[in-house]
Amino acid sequence: MSLENPLANASRAWDTTSEIIFPLTTLSTMYLVYGVYASLFGACVCLLRRRDERQSRQLYFFWIVLLFLLSTIFVVTQTVVSVLDTVVYFTAIKTRDYSPARKHFSNTGIAAVRSITYLTPILLNLVAETMLIHRCYLIWGSRKWVACPLIMASAITNVIGIIGTVFFTIGVDSLLTQRNQDFFIVGARLQFPQWVMSAALNLLITLLTAGRIWWIHCKVRSLGTASSDGNVIQSIPRIILESGLLYPTTTIIGLIIFNTVPPVELSINPSPIVALSAGIAPTLIIVRARLGMTVESLQDRVSEIHFASRPVQRGTVTDAAPHPLNIHFEEDQAGNTKEGSMV
Repeated sequence: MSLENPLANASRAWDTTSEIIFPLTTLSTMYLVYGVYASLFGACVCLLRRRDERQSRQLYFFWIVLLFLLSTIFVVTQTVVSVLDTVVYFTAIKTRDYSPARKHFSNTGIAAVRSITYLTPILLNLVAETMLIHRCYLIWGSRKWVACPLIMASAITNVIGIIGTVFFTIGVDSLLTQRNQDFFIVGARLQFPQWVMSAALNLLITLLTAGRIWWIHCKVRSLGTASSDGNVIQSIPRIILESGLLYPTTTIIGLIIFNTVPPVELSINPSPIVALSAGIAPTLIIVRARLGMTVESLQDRVSEIHFASRPVQRGTVTDAAPHPLNIHFEEDQAGNTKEGSMV
C-alpha cells in the first residue's frame, strides 16, 4: 500500500479545511511516532556501545543505525512532499487555477523526492526482515531449512513492493494520460498484496523466534536446570511477541483503514506510521530485553549439566542449549563451544 496518492485528494471534498487538516494530522502523528523512535534509538545505541564489541554485535548495530537513517530520510521526504502538495492544493482551490498543480506533479525534482518517499518504506521493511530472519536463524541453531524459506518469502514480498512502487510512481507523475492511469492502477494493486505478505511474514518470524525460545526454556527447566534470572528469561518470548507484533498490527490496521474508510472521510494517512513501525519493532526488542544480561547465566547452567553428566545423545540436552539466545541476538560462547553454532 502506497503513501497517499497526490491526486487522490481530488476525490475528496475540495475545500481548504480538508486540505489543511489531513496533512496536518498526518505529519503531527508521524512526528510523534518518530520522536518515540528517536528516543528508543538513542537508548539502544547507548546500550550497544556499552557492551563488548563482537562481530555479530556490530552487525546488529549497523542494522539498527541503517533503520533509523532510512526512517529519518522517510520523515524528511514525506514532510517535503506533504507541504508542497498542500500548498499546491490550497492555491488551486482558492484560485480555481489547476495548471500550477499539473506542472507540480510533472516536475522532475518533485517526482524524485516523491519516489524516495514511496521507496523508503520498502527498504525499511527489507532491512528489518533481514535482521529478524538472521536472529531467527541463529536461535534455531543456524538451520538452513529455517532461514531459506524465510529469505525467499522476504525476497518475493519486497520485489513485489518495489515493482508496485515503480509503477505507482510513474502513474502519479501524470494521471492525465491513459498509460499513466494504467500504471497507477497496477502499482496500487501490487502494493496491497505486498502489505499483506509482509505482515504475514513478520508474524511468522516472530512466532518462530518466540516459540523456539519458549521451547528451549521449557526443555531446560524439565532437565532440572534453574537460573537466578529465570523470571526474566521466561519473559523473553513475551517481549519478542509484544514488540514483534507491532509491525504486523499496524499494517493490518492500515489495510483496514484504507479498505473500509472512503477517501473523503479519511482524516489521517496511516502509511507513515506503518513505515516507521518497521524500524521501531526490532529496536524496541533490543531495548526491552536489556541486551541479554541474563541469558548467559542460563547458558552456563546448561553447560554445567552437559559436562557433569554422561555424554548426551543428539536430540536431548543439546537441543535445549539456548546458544544464540543473547537478547542482543548474537552467538554467545559457553565453555569450548564454537561461536556461531548451537551446542
